Amino acid sequence: MGPTTAASESYETLMDLKYDKQIIDKIKALTPQMEEMAAEIDREGRFPTENYKLLTDAGLNALCIPEEWGGSGANSLTYNMALAELGKACASTALTWNMHQTCVSLFFDLANDEQKKRVLPDIVENGKLFSSVTAERGMSFRHLVTLKSIFSPVEGGYRLSGRKISASIGEHADYYFTTGFLEGKKTAAEAIMTAVLHKDYGGSSVQVVWDTMSMRGTASDDIIFEDTFVPNEDILGGENFIGALGKIDITMFHLGFAAAYLGIAEGAYNHLVEYVKTTQYPPNPEPLSHNEMYQSNIGELSSELRAARMLLYEACHVKEQGDGMANQNTVKTVMQSKYISCEVCAKVVQHAMRLVGGRSIARRYPFERFYREGITGVVMPPANSRCIEVAGCIECGITGMILQYG
Repeated sequence: MGPTTAASESYETLMDLKYDKQIIDKIKALTPQMEEMAAEIDREGRFPTENYKLLTDAGLNALCIPEEWGGSGANSLTYNMALAELGKACASTALTWNMHQTCVSLFFDLANDEQKKRVLPDIVENGKLFSSVTAERGMSFRHLVTLKSIFSPVEGGYRLSGRKISASIGEHADYYFTTGFLEGKKTAAEAIMTAVLHKDYGGSSVQVVWDTMSMRGTASDDIIFEDTFVPNEDILGGENFIGALGKIDITMFHLGFAAAYLGIAEGAYNHLVEYVKTTQYPPNPEPLSHNEMYQSNIGELSSELRAARMLLYEACHVKEQGDGMANQNTVKTVMQSKYISCEVCAKVVQHAMRLVGGRSIARRYPFERFYREGITGVVMPPANSRCIEVAGCIECGITGMILQYG
């Protein structure tokens, strides 16, 4: 047998995964309090204000903003690990936090230094929140982006009119990250504009309409702009502000969904394992965990959760290695991660209901709540059917786009 080559010489690094353990430990220290409130927040359909106070007091309100601007400087892996921990405890907190943190990061990518100096201290020091005020009825991730909200030029800025839907954090937000078309233009490539507005601007209002089976505490209400004045200094993107949003990486939104729903799945799984370890039916003296049927199901779910988490980690790594403009490898891997996390989540919460049986529908157990939260991940944007379409396009050598700007 010939001489062997040392591993240090022959092996290459597949993923150099590093995360900020201090941040994750902070999150883990907060989640027991959040988990205690999760059922109440869900039942009352109210925004988790107390959870946001915990996050703000812990200095986590601008997690991914560079430290020199007052943020925590977290990388993609740290951020998504934190989201998964929140998902285990309170789905509404995890999903709204993803909206806030992503909008803060997109604002940072698009804003000039003066805009950053004006807004970021309010986020970092005062705990102010961003809402993603971008969705409209009729929008599709499968067709060209079209918006009915219109920016009309006036002296010193623009007048914005339009109705936005599913604006998570809603009336609890302080800043609106919003989009619209420049008046007279028809396609997103020549028309889409992005702005950040303070909620106290005249001409904007929140219509409370959110009443859903899941995400009940997200306050994802409608926000209406009626001839709202937007000064030039609040338009994002610099000199080339038209279409600026389409030129940066927006996959933080979608990878955040992968992380949040993975966390929801792991939360449901943890409750299931605890249930089968502590529940027994007389005359059998042993708990359900000693039954081969439960063992095989637990083994199956744990394996799929582990695979989903590893794909999430890989997607974080690929995103970190990207060019800031969502190259095709980033898009593909993020779409695959969102697809797998949400499919596995749906499977876990369904299996938990079946394995627990009739007791699972009782609200004294968390299983029906995790079911309602977890089953909806497959339709969060982009819906899972669209995720695999985009990934498939890229695999076939065809350009795959999350949003099509024309």
